[in-house]
Amino acid sequence: MTVHRPNALLLACLLSLSVLLLSLAACDRGGRLAQLTPQPTVSTPVVLGVTAEAVDATDGTPATAAPAPTATYDPARPAWTILYYASADSDQASFVWDDLNEMEAGAASEQVRVVAQVDWPEGGPANTAESVRYLIQPDADLTQMASETVATLGESNQGDPATLADFLAWGVATYPANHTVLVLGGFGGGWAGCCLDTSAGTPDASDHLSLTELDQALALAQGQTGARLEIIAFTAGLMGQLDVLQAVQPYVAYAVASPDLVPGASWDFQAVVAQLDADPFIDGRQLAGDLVTAFVNTQRQLEGNEFAVMTAVDLTRVPALSAAVESLAAAVAGDPLLYADVAGFARRGVQTYGGAALTDALGVADAERIAAVDLSHAAALVAEVSPPGEAQTAATTILTALTDALVAFDHGQGLSAGRGVAIYWPATATALDPLYACLLYTSDAADERSSVDLGGRRIIKKKHI
Repeated sequence: MTVHRPNALLLACLLSLSVLLLSLAACDRGGRLAQLTPQPTVSTPVVLGVTAEAVDATDGTPATAAPAPTATYDPARPAWTILYYASADSDQASFVWDDLNEMEAGAASEQVRVVAQVDWPEGGPANTAESVRYLIQPDADLTQMASETVATLGESNQGDPATLADFLAWGVATYPANHTVLVLGGFGGGWAGCCLDTSAGTPDASDHLSLTELDQALALAQGQTGARLEIIAFTAGLMGQLDVLQAVQPYVAYAVASPDLVPGASWDFQAVVAQLDADPFIDGRQLAGDLVTAFVNTQRQLEGNEFAVMTAVDLTRVPALSAAVESLAAAVAGDPLLYADVAGFARRGVQTYGGAALTDALGVADAERIAAVDLSHAAALVAEVSPPGEAQTAATTILTALTDALVAFDHGQGLSAGRGVAIYWPATATALDPLYACLLYTSDAADERSSVDLGGRRIIKKKHI
């Protein structure tokens, strides 16, 4: 199994100076990040519009990228199967209910099938407290579900990687298609994971999928089916972090995620399903871009949310982006006293995400605790003030690698400085979440030292398995 291997060398170098720079690491912190208070779902369909394009860093023209290899198209199979996985236990029941009704109203067809697994809460809109699998059926009523229940599973733990793996393996085997999309719903926390289940098998028992567990679930499902997902899309917030992209990269062609908080009324799935049904033979790159446009259009035009941001990433380009960050880490490690001032300048000026968090009910009270910053903006600031040399070159390489990885990026006026991929970068060493550093992995580009020093604490680095 491929293990999530973010890079922590750069973070370690500058944490020792109480000043942070770009970092990539992840582990299970055992909690969830607070979400923006959601707004009621608007049922008016949104025209997806023209997919945003990644822009070449050198001359401003649209970048071109070779699509990831795909299996030979089988005309006997539907074009798309969408697998929707969500826990409604965590105060999300009304939004999950709306998502499913919107999917019904989008009129899935023979070419576009939608299958869902939802863990419902006691007293919720589905009149059950069990986990249910649905085959979504066309229905124009946005208040009541008409879809077929294909399985009732009892109370399940949606935060258990085995539960997700079982759903994926079942969905791929039972509803095979030329392309498969996985939509993960519920609360998200970037490097901390997603899919909070506040009734995980027993009342008052909470669980969620850490990135390690998400990796495990995807690996297990792929091992059972041999199928590679075309797209993974997160209605969960803060999942547009490089840690997340690294975790899912071995199993998926494209990722669609927001680096910021995501309202409960995320996508208008009626518009998404309807447009895909109207043109089902598009490829994964096009659909990933359309999902970006659909989300931002819904949030800006219908919700008035100018802090909406969504990004689509070609995951085949993530290893090169990770290697570029490793190169910057190595350059900074060569002269940490010089680059401490550079890092301080970049951290003070960089665009941050998660500033709209309103409560600390899930463990994080504000943007400083979330500490998600835009990777592109941070690298640009480092390149701007660094003296000529390896660090400046490495920062510029990050910008080029990020441009190559972007399929689409769109945003409201409130988040205009970045490119939609974030990293975890606390403002001070004391603000570092200790659980973030509990597992440090290294990529092939990193040095081979067995441990790193984090502000006086020696942490063992975990190697690739």
